[in-house]
Amino acid sequence: MHTNTKIALHVLVYDVEDFLDPFFENVADFYGKIYVAYSSRPWAYGGGGGFNHSSLEHIKERYSDKVVIIEGVWDTEEDQRNACVEAATRDGFKFLVVQDADEFYNEDCILDMHHQMLENDSFDLYKTKMLTFWRNKRLVLAKRKKPVINNVLYTINLAREVRFVDKRATSGASEFRLDTLCYHLSYVMSNAGILRKICTWAHANDFNRDFWYKNKWETWYPNKRYLHPINPIMWEEALNYQGPLPLALEKFKNPTFETFSPSIIRRAYDQMVEVKDVVSSVLARMKRSIGKRLCVKK
Repeated sequence: MHTNTKIALHVLVYDVEDFLDPFFENVADFYGKIYVAYSSRPWAYGGGGGFNHSSLEHIKERYSDKVVIIEGVWDTEEDQRNACVEAATRDGFKFLVVQDADEFYNEDCILDMHHQMLENDSFDLYKTKMLTFWRNKRLVLAKRKKPVINNVLYTINLAREVRFVDKRATSGASEFRLDTLCYHLSYVMSNAGILRKICTWAHANDFNRDFWYKNKWETWYPNKRYLHPINPIMWEEALNYQGPLPLALEKFKNPTFETFSPSIIRRAYDQMVEVKDVVSSVLARMKRSIGKRLCVKK
């Protein structure tokens, strides 16, 4: 066990039942305290309907020596995260790690990240890099034939009174860059799981859920393009991934899907959708550019 008394972790638990055991296997040895924020219903973004399929009793039975359960009902993601912030602050922690149940790190890198944070403790935020996986742990989302690497928030500095203000965005300003990779399995779910996710997560109102589910997810096949639900061209395709994975994911079972074989008509329709995706992206970019120019003139 390699725990540090200055660093705690928090995780939000709603419909993440398939990830819970590998998640705790990934983090348990590195934290003396893990704050688990559990709600019986989803946030209000998608209307607030539904119930939590993740078992709170399972968490208590298997991980009671590690976790602090915070039960409540929160309308927004930032409110739920801030409940953990307040608890960790009261308990005297300096840093609070932000790791969702579908996010994983190589176990041999976690201590090094903690060391870097402790050695550079005057920053508000600590960020690192992230790969996002699609449907299974051997398909990664890509652009221009290369995996898309995004930035992701890893830790907030409680001593600098950082709080969440909009979903995972914070009030923090200064950033320290950690050179570690987060393996994000946010789209490694069954059809039923992904449908529940897009109807309840914080981006539920940011895109056409029914269209994306039917045209990008349910009818996915290799070479289908523009997969991102909000900005389609950000993820051009899903490519095979043969790189290393955290040890906690070795036993993780991929969801199963029926193979979808598109007809000629289906492929033609998808090509029209792809053209629309590109045109919409170009127009949105032009609109943002014009808006910036108008602001400068004012």
